[in-house]
Amino acid sequence: MIYVKLEGRLAVVPGAGRGIGRTIALEFARERADVVVVDANVQTAASVAEEVKGLGSDGLAIKTDVTKSKEVKDMVFW
Repeated sequence: MIYVKLEGRLAVVPGAGRGIGRTIALEFARERADVVVVDANVQTAASVAEEVKGLGSDGLAIKTDVTKSKEVKDMVFW
């Protein structure tokens, strides 16, 4: 398996509060990327952001429902 080191990079992961999105966010953090944890549920997003920090990367939780275009625009231009 080939691993790409992502130190100094930023990953924005929608749906990262649980399931596959959470797994992806944590894998980015293991590769040293900073991670923006995007989820409609701010509590689960915050929990995953703390896990990201526990892996040594910066983590930020942002509440966004990606099915609502206004929320996505607000997230992008935050």
